[in-house]
Amino acid sequence: MEAEANATHAVELQAKDTTNQASSVSHQQLLAAKDAENQRLASELSAFKEQTKPLEIDMPSTVRREDISERIVWKDDFVARVSNQNQTREVVGVVVRLLKIDPPLNGRKQYGSCTTDDCALRNIKFKFNDFAGDTLNGGVIGHVSILEAERTSLLTKVKFCGQWSSSHTNEFIPEPNKEYIFTMEVTANTLNRKEAQFKVSFPMPSVLPIVMSTAITTNMT
Repeated sequence: MEAEANATHAVELQAKDTTNQASSVSHQQLLAAKDAENQRLASELSAFKEQTKPLEIDMPSTVRREDISERIVWKDDFVARVSNQNQTREVVGVVVRLLKIDPPLNGRKQYGSCTTDDCALRNIKFKFNDFAGDTLNGGVIGHVSILEAERTSLLTKVKFCGQWSSSHTNEFIPEPNKEYIFTMEVTANTLNRKEAQFKVSFPMPSVLPIVMSTAITTNMT
């Protein structure tokens, strides 16, 4: 009887040990599966974040483009560069806006008394120089002309590009060497809005660019 009981107990212990081992293997497999799923989700989230970066906007200084020797006139376009940081994703609905110039530029006096504050600058409809439409392919930089500048030995005058929506004149005279803050905005479907400010001046010496620009702040919302 005792031998039979011992044998039964041994079988029970062996069965329990087998069950524990199976449970341990099952638990390890479950942990491994959860770890693999977490890694997959982290990878997908990282890839998603990489493809939802906001657009970048920059406004470099101009270079002298044209020299008319009889009158010594220099002309150039002040151009914004919009960069799609998402390398494999095209972005649609890209809109570039000029929100404000501080202090405002004064309009030419022969066209009446006004400043850029009177002209609803944010309503100017700019377009890309490089392509039609508002879609920016992945990793691509698009160029948008913001204004045309013309400098003589006496003054600089500027005219905004794009579709001018104001009833006021689109011709302004910046003060020589005075610094203006241009606040720019770029938006696109499903991406955060990007706002950037640039310190802009219109120097008179012919050896300098017609428009000089330095980025000062950027904000994302």
